[in-house]
Amino acid sequence: MTKGILVFASDNGHNAYGLQAEDLAKRARHFLDLPVTIVTDAQTVFNYAVFDKVILLSSLHFTFRPTEEGELVPFKNTRRGTSLDLSPYDKTIVLDTDVVICNDSYLQCFEQPHDFLIYKDSVCLDKTEPSPTTVSDAGPAFYWATAFYFAKTERVMDFFELLKYIQEHWIHYKAMFQIPGQMFRNDHVFSVGLNLFSDFSK
Repeated sequence: MTKGILVFASDNGHNAYGLQAEDLAKRARHFLDLPVTIVTDAQTVFNYAVFDKVILLSSLHFTFRPTEEGELVPFKNTRRGTSLDLSPYDKTIVLDTDVVICNDSYLQCFEQPHDFLIYKDSVCLDKTEPSPTTVSDAGPAFYWATAFYFAKTERVMDFFELLKYIQEHWIHYKAMFQIPGQMFRNDHVFSVGLNLFSDFSK
């Protein structure tokens, strides 16, 4: 039974996501002793030797997101719904590049009985923003695609097929749940998917 971490990282001319992923991989090796696979593109800068496997995608669809200064920069992080297809592991933890691993807590994912785990609650440390509880006034509960765990069970495979369907028809689901804003968010796709996939309601 193989276990590992999957990380998506594509530089956008503003953020060095490749270097962030490199730091994450080093910490994963030190604190968790887990292999790390990176999904990226040829334009992203990082040390290939840090990763156990590098998956290069020839073209990455992207949207735009604003910086703190209001500048719009490319956001090439729309493939999270394909994590199950891309992961070389039987059991996978998917992490954002800016997750800072400081202990071995993530290893508990492999010691519990559930085949899918994702964060629902969060805390804004500087208390400048309320933490979202739903994706919109009409929308389902908010879940964070920042970090999640899955095992390749039949149920989880069905869930990821649903995620891909939702993303392919995102204009419809965005309108149906009245999700505001123009920026695509993996959080929203997972939240809608978890709402529709009733088996995951708990």
